[in-house]
Amino acid sequence: MISILPGTFDEMEADVHMPERLGIYQSVGDTAGPGGMMRALRSIPMFVEIAEAI
Repeated sequence: MISILPGTFDEMEADVHMPERLGIYQSVGDTAGPGGMMRALRSIPMFVEIAEAI
């Protein structure tokens, strides 16, 4: 099991509030919706690097 928290708290705050400015509200949880997509874009390169190291 691998658990990482990519990005800063300011970036995570933007994941929720940036879409709100466009009228798109974040669903419950931070791994779904537009915020989840932005988080995935930060996470995927890290997971690839971990997988290559394994």
